[in-house]
Amino acid sequence: MAPSHQLPYRTKTELVYEHLRERILAGQPAPGERLVLDQVAADLGISKVPVREAVTRLLGEGWLENRPHAGPVVPVLSPAEVVETAVIRAALETAAIEAAIPRHDERSVAAMREILTEMEIADEEAEFPRLNVRLHTAVIEPCGLPRLLEMTVSLMHRTFRYQTIHRVGGYRQLAHSEHVAIVDAVTARDVERATALTRRHIVEAAERLATALRGEA
Repeated sequence: MAPSHQLPYRTKTELVYEHLRERILAGQPAPGERLVLDQVAADLGISKVPVREAVTRLLGEGWLENRPHAGPVVPVLSPAEVVETAVIRAALETAAIEAAIPRHDERSVAAMREILTEMEIADEEAEFPRLNVRLHTAVIEPCGLPRLLEMTVSLMHRTFRYQTIHRVGGYRQLAHSEHVAIVDAVTARDVERATALTRRHIVEAAERLATALRGEA
């Protein structure tokens, strides 16, 4: 058995990682803004050691990038990169859906429906990106392909955090109706419809986001 004194440190690092990832996903700090480690440690009332460990993991996963003379910064994606990322994600996610559909059961379908309900009644806009990730992950989670799942979820985060900052009018209502259609297709085990809906949902959302980014350039 591992020494008990190791558990608090590992848990603390994991909590900092989750905290920072949620902040980035919610657009705080925004793309291009610096993450100040001293401030994070002070806000959480902890030492800088677990903060550094968490930031190292975030850097490795692409949540942050090191910029000369600035330190860790939230990456900025160009409109072209947003679309390209979506095309790659759509290919991976539809492959995962195809593998997941035969493995879905009553419990996993109920979990997807529950997330849809949460998305519909969520009060705070900041909750939508987190629930968006949860739903898309729940759709593909039974795929039985852990590496594919990991890569797909990572790409989800890359675009969802931009949708939090660059809101497109009516997106939430449109996204919800598309999510319902995708879950219905998955529940019906209609692979062709589920993958087609998912591909269109991902790519068209990215194209709307890219248009918004071009307008701000």
